[in-house]
Amino acid sequence: MNEITTLNWRKINRYQPEHEDCVEDRPYTREEIQRLLEAASPRDRAIILLMASSGLRVGAISALTIKSLEPIDKYDIYKITVYRKSKSQYFSFCTPETRKEIDAYVEWRNRMGERLKPESPLFRKEFDTQDIIQANNPRPLSTGAIRWNIFRLEKSGVRIPQKLTEQNMLPKRTELMACHALRKRLDTEATKAGMNPLYVEIIEGHASGLKHKYFRPSESDLLEGNDKMLGYIYVIDALTINEENRLRRENQILQINKDKLEARLDKLEEMYRSLL
Repeated sequence: MNEITTLNWRKINRYQPEHEDCVEDRPYTREEIQRLLEAASPRDRAIILLMASSGLRVGAISALTIKSLEPIDKYDIYKITVYRKSKSQYFSFCTPETRKEIDAYVEWRNRMGERLKPESPLFRKEFDTQDIIQANNPRPLSTGAIRWNIFRLEKSGVRIPQKLTEQNMLPKRTELMACHALRKRLDTEATKAGMNPLYVEIIEGHASGLKHKYFRPSESDLLEGNDKMLGYIYVIDALTINEENRLRRENQILQINKDKLEARLDKLEEMYRSLL
């Protein structure tokens, strides 16, 4: 508490050169994520889809538990509470295909004899399915393990490994960051599809200066939005990876719009009859 600062870092930092990025990174394309999913295990498929559709940081994945997920059956999605019981707590959403993949992974664990509890880790380390004691002592998957599991999906051909030589003993960065490119895809695709940029920042857990202190949209605002500020449900198609799921979702939207149109026509017909 009695420490004295002897160097004026504010002035010293003025002489620092401007930071330059060595590599211009980019988000994954839909086709690249499809190739990752084909080479991944069921657990890793759920993680990849979760990061791509909710924008979660890789460091937040290992802390998720079963009770972090709240089903929203109206849209067949999950609301995800991130960093629960901390000052950084916020929530995001995931697509229906992500919910389906997570449910399949959790159901498999249940069939293997694990007694799932609200506090059970959402993603756990691999275990001996024949050992009931090991099955019921789940250990959460660490952040390092998640990074490695995604990074090593080299057989998909998305991230081609570099061969090290005597002249080049350190691998160079590629334009695809193994995990962060999934988070960047959420930001890019959701914004392009029309979701309000402030809403995108909020579901990613970004603090937007003073705006973040005063602008407090409700869960309904973030999810459904309004005519002026589109919410998450309007960009689900853009975030969906599987083409079959995309077509199914489009059919659902067409049916919803048809029902709304029929309801309005019925109302107009009632009004017309009342005038006769």
